[in-house]
Amino acid sequence: MTKQTVYVTIRNPMAGELRMKNGLPVTSKADKGAHGYGLASLKKAAAKYGDDNVTFSAENGWFELQMFLNY
Repeated sequence: MTKQTVYVTIRNPMAGELRMKNGLPVTSKADKGAHGYGLASLKKAAAKYGDDNVTFSAENGWFELQMFLNY
């Protein structure tokens, strides 16, 4: 079987600066207890398909997630 790679980039506008905790971005939303699960789930999915190839960055008012999935 030949392995394949999927490369995903997601960009969203954001205000402020990117803060990280335990390798994940910290939500800026007021109701912090109800937010932030999606990014943890994406990291878990990426780890399932090989390396934990998920990166987060912020520049010029944009938040960006990049992820490689090898299957």
